[in-house]
Amino acid sequence: MIFSSNADSIDLENKCLSGMVVRDMIIGKLELLQNEISLLKKKKQAVVTLLKHKPVIDELKTLSGRKKSKFEEEHQTEISAHNHFPNVPTLDKQIFKKTAEFDSLNKQYNEVIARNKELEYCRQQIKEYLRREQSQVQQKKKNKHFE
Repeated sequence: MIFSSNADSIDLENKCLSGMVVRDMIIGKLELLQNEISLLKKKKQAVVTLLKHKPVIDELKTLSGRKKSKFEEEHQTEISAHNHFPNVPTLDKQIFKKTAEFDSLNKQYNEVIARNKELEYCRQQIKEYLRREQSQVQQKKKNKHFE
């Protein structure tokens, strides 16, 4: 492989740096997704725990009038907690969606890492080639000077 100038080396250096920036951006997104998935799983566990209050909610639905009001006062904590959480199937869908997004992004990350390794190898090869070329040019000048 013959390189016309240092421009090839500089271009490759820029591509390496660009690849590192892309890698870092993907890492940030992966960390964010991982946190979101973890939060959704915790939320799901909380919902599952709250499902033990379902009998309270079911009983509330059967009541009316004063009995309903009194029951709501007595079980305000359970009712309030139950009303502020999404249902399990909704959380499962969100977890599945975020996990699929994470897997896709992780695949992209692995591709970027592989490309960065190739670029780094090429960059090292160009650098070594240019160093040898420069050394040969200097040796020729030195030999010419002694002749």
